[in-house]
Amino acid sequence: MTDVLERLKDAGLTGNEAKVYYELLKRGELSANQVAKNISLDRTLAYTLLNNLIEKGQVGYIIKENKKFFSITKPENLLNNLKKKEVIVNDLIEEL
Repeated sequence: MTDVLERLKDAGLTGNEAKVYYELLKRGELSANQVAKNISLDRTLAYTLLNNLIEKGQVGYIIKENKKFFSITKPENLLNNLKKKEVIVNDLIEEL
């Protein structure tokens, strides 16, 4: 598990984001409360991390019975951050 978490951090996630992502990967759809409980995080922090992962395109959610359930998007989306950086660097190289 530690190796996967380290590689997720290398891919651009923070330590806690990596833990949340990995928990969703292992268990599938979970509520924020379930995520927080499973990895011993404050529920508010779990929501913050889930929202960060949503913004990064790593996590999505559905609403069932007025409750949000979160799950990872395609693992290929881990490349999104790297692709954005590549575009920025390529533009910078052209300018230089």
